[in-house]
Amino acid sequence: GGCLAVLVGEVRKGVLRDIVTGLADKYNELVIEVFANVKRLGQTLKKLQKGTTSGGDGGMSDDEKIYLQIHLDVEAMSHELKQLGGDVDNNETLAALRDKVSSICKEH
Repeated sequence: GGCLAVLVGEVRKGVLRDIVTGLADKYNELVIEVFANVKRLGQTLKKLQKGTTSGGDGGMSDDEKIYLQIHLDVEAMSHELKQLGGDVDNNETLAALRDKVSSICKEH
């Protein structure tokens, strides 16, 4: 389908490589911004809750849910790009994004 259907061989691979790299770059910028905002919000909430007794339910925190959702979104994007024929397994930019998101999820 679409515009990619008319591209063949190395031209198609090059276009797909540029698409994967471009999306991973932009997604990385957004992830950095979201993670920074989540961290700031979490710190603000902790200050507001200081001195109160909130036992928590032992479930996932809102921060953890956000980190998990971003991880799932990055993996879904990778899957979709692979379905289009993108070489997601050998793209350094996408690999760095996946590693970053995965490591942040493991920290929380």
